[in-house]
Amino acid sequence: MSNTGKQLGIFLLGATAGALMGILLAPDKGSKTRDKLLKTSSDMKHKFEEELEDLKKGYNKTVDKNLEQVKEGVDSMKKRLSVK
Repeated sequence: MSNTGKQLGIFLLGATAGALMGILLAPDKGSKTRDKLLKTSSDMKHKFEEELEDLKKGYNKTVDKNLEQVKEGVDSMKKRLSVK
């Protein structure tokens, strides 16, 4: 896992833990607390999905770039070998 991925995971874990602790320690009725937990978990899920999609796009872009460089290197080697 890349350093960015680890940092993102740690950030999301901390944010989730902080939000849950804040909700659980707040002096609200049980029904309000459950509603807040549901909304917070839903929001965090959507945020996580967005961040994961961004990571996937970045990963795919890097893989595509590297694959293109490898193809260019192979083509270059074929040309060198066919000349001799």
